[in-house]
Amino acid sequence: MASHSVVSNMNLSPRSALRNLRLRGLNAKTAGAVLGICGGFVAPVFGSVFTAVSWFTGAIWHGIHVQRDGTVLFFLTIPLLIMGAECLDLLDRQEDSRRQAASTFNNGRTNGKGNGNDLGRDKERS
Repeated sequence: MASHSVVSNMNLSPRSALRNLRLRGLNAKTAGAVLGICGGFVAPVFGSVFTAVSWFTGAIWHGIHVQRDGTVLFFLTIPLLIMGAECLDLLDRQEDSRRQAASTFNNGRTNGKGNGNDLGRDKERS
């Protein structure tokens, strides 16, 4: 399996989508982002194919309402992209709040003097 060794040895950028999926796993926000962005790009392609088929075969082709389905896919493009972008924004906000909480926690623990343990603070007070 060449793909497994290539993926595991790949240097990922800090904001890489693969790294985010490995760190967080598949939750509602990541699934919504993937579904929204991928669906937003795939829906107009299938919508245009269905619409083109309906031009040549009629509105119904082998029992499938291709004209209606193509139109629905065209209209779903923008809401899917908006949903994917919103989920990505939620993931970014969550990451920013984690970083801010970690930096606040670390700054409070060191008390600005670099002593992050209780013994060091006790010695400073006495």
